[in-house]
Amino acid sequence: MLQIFSARRHHRRVRTRVLVPLTAGLAAVSVTLTSCSTGDQETDVDGNEVAVDNCDESTEFPSPAQRIFVNEGAAVSNLFELDADDQIAAVAGVREGRQDGLAEAYGRERVEQLPIESDEYATVENVVAARPDTMIAGFHWGYSIEDNLTPDRLLADYDIPGYALSQTCWQESDGEQGIMPPLAAMQHDLQNIGEITGHTDRAASVLADVRERLDALAAAPEADSTPTVLYDNLVQKEGLLSGGAMSAADAIIEAAGGRNVLTDVDDDQPTISWEKITAVDPDFILIADFGGDYEDDVRKLKTNPATAELTAVQQDRFVRIPGLMTRGTPLNVDAAETLRQALEQHDLVPESSITPELELD
Repeated sequence: MLQIFSARRHHRRVRTRVLVPLTAGLAAVSVTLTSCSTGDQETDVDGNEVAVDNCDESTEFPSPAQRIFVNEGAAVSNLFELDADDQIAAVAGVREGRQDGLAEAYGRERVEQLPIESDEYATVENVVAARPDTMIAGFHWGYSIEDNLTPDRLLADYDIPGYALSQTCWQESDGEQGIMPPLAAMQHDLQNIGEITGHTDRAASVLADVRERLDALAAAPEADSTPTVLYDNLVQKEGLLSGGAMSAADAIIEAAGGRNVLTDVDDDQPTISWEKITAVDPDFILIADFGGDYEDDVRKLKTNPATAELTAVQQDRFVRIPGLMTRGTPLNVDAAETLRQALEQHDLVPESSITPELELD
């Protein structure tokens, strides 16, 4: 059944604490509290700059940044969470279908007011032409080593500091992405971007709410036999583009009380073959919708001989999650709550008090 989300409400619970990034795999369990002026962030009051730890390097940004070039929906989502809409100078890489995901979470009016320059990912020329004082994107979510659009180049050639979403940080040693668990990366980014935008109080309240909701998920009763969940990111000829241990989808599934069928694959977006899907026979399928894909994906799963007889397919065990909610943003928590509710509805995990903050229609 197609599920539609209402516009995102303001967080129900507000605290005045600030959280530092988590080092544990499931960011729900334990967070160390500290002041923003210690640890990996240090504000230069005289110069109106802030130094934050990004991809294991300290980078200085104007604070508050006033003209931010944003690429991809996850970066927009983080700024929306911080109520920093008016500090966005230009947006790229958010085509119409992905705008729908933002609208579901934050309301159509906010999305329509975005200064969207291009549906395509940014080029260096796009960025420079917008005259930003900061760029926020991710590697393969706007930054590209192949196209020489990187934070290092922006700073060296154009004096534009660039922030990379931590889920996408590049490890030069092995050429892989991801330097911390996805939910920890999400919280790390929100605190850092709060410093860059000057919305530190808002970041603190959002992070406190994130922690409380993740703690509630972690405390929910577990199933005697953990249900297996297949993440359907994109249907391809050779199989499904899915999510491995480094993906936000893996963390979402674990937080909801399930087990990702690819949790043993040390990768972000591996492709799982049709043969392996048949062999693992997942109990449930989590489908990312990047703009009208959901019903078509369900149809393909029901008509493909490799998947038509799967337990999840035969029993209509699907849930639709806007693709944006599987990126590095606090919407990861909404995705976990929604998946938890769906698993409960299909009697795959015990009933709990978890209620998704994004209400289902």
